[in-house]
Amino acid sequence: DLGAAHVVIEEVAENLDLKRRVLAGIEDHVSRGTMLATNTVWLSVNAIGAGLSARERFAGFHFLTPASTPLVEIIPALTSSEATLETLDALARGMGYTPIVSADLPGFIVAHLNRGLMGEAARSLEAEVAPPHVIDAILRSALGLAQGPFELYDALGLDVVARAARHISEGWGGEPRFRDVPLLATRVAAGFTGHDGHRGFYETGPDARIPPLLAEPAEPWTGPVFVSPKIPDLAATVRGLLGKATLVGQPSARSLNIVTPLGTDALGEIVEQGLDPSRSVGIDALLTGEIVSIAATPMPLGEIRRGAAGLILAGGRKPAVIRDTPGLVAQRVAAMIVAVGYAMLDKGVASAADIDIAATQALGYAQGPFALSGRIGAARPVQILQTLHAISGDARWRVPTN
Repeated sequence: DLGAAHVVIEEVAENLDLKRRVLAGIEDHVSRGTMLATNTVWLSVNAIGAGLSARERFAGFHFLTPASTPLVEIIPALTSSEATLETLDALARGMGYTPIVSADLPGFIVAHLNRGLMGEAARSLEAEVAPPHVIDAILRSALGLAQGPFELYDALGLDVVARAARHISEGWGGEPRFRDVPLLATRVAAGFTGHDGHRGFYETGPDARIPPLLAEPAEPWTGPVFVSPKIPDLAATVRGLLGKATLVGQPSARSLNIVTPLGTDALGEIVEQGLDPSRSVGIDALLTGEIVSIAATPMPLGEIRRGAAGLILAGGRKPAVIRDTPGLVAQRVAAMIVAVGYAMLDKGVASAADIDIAATQALGYAQGPFALSGRIGAARPVQILQTLHAISGDARWRVPTN
């Protein structure tokens, strides 16, 4: 009996006309004080409720996927009363969920925020910086993710994620940060959707195997090692990763040389610092964890590349060799996560607190964009964004105004 219900939540397919018809039918059968909510994934809450008689008693109440996610997004309509929002807040808490409040804007909080990680990871793969399992391992380690982005693509479905990304991009007027990644459309067209047992970025089935991180074995390095002092704190981090390496103060014809790019690529740093490209590699020292990224240009000798990996292994970490590119992997993804978070704050999508809560409790990040910015120093994401913008001219790297 709907007449006795205090709150009724509509959950039908994502079709605007269908949702409007269902809610209108519900409104005809509830009492005057009943509050209505829509569990829409991406449709406008205001558009859904436009035809209701008691629009003050209507709002969005979005449960997230998977169902075990301990958050619910409350999306006020322009007409929602404070009493309605307070009731939905209490309902969420009574059901064991943490409520977060989003403006009625494309993507709400969670889907919008996750575009920073998912889009930039896909672009790194498209640029052949590293294969999916290596990018996943690097980002799980560097950012403390519960799942790597390509694991998440496969779990959610590439077709589902691509459709949501397109909706968000169109809703924000073709925002460059949310541009389509052609790689996704190609894989979806080939049937690599990644859910319901289908192959996505990873093989499926009992014989599926994840390749090793290193495409070639590491080798011990006993010769001298020069670590560029250009960025002192990053140089100190690298020295701490190298265990009992023989560190020297100047490069030589026998040394293995290491630079620490920050938003730049390793080759640019090597050339700028006058180092021998055949004996030099880059290491991402900004975001290190169990896995350490080694940026290999096309020029280093095989013994240098393998020796750099051996040094990381000897220091107790796992090396991952990637193709040299500006911002490497973790830096460019972290900078984009921060940029998207601050842009959301700028656009009034949600509060900084709710954005960080969404990141940690819904998306499995160790830190939200604002906490991450604090961890690596607020100036560092700005520097990475500015550097990538200057190198590429791509507007997706512009610094948010907030």
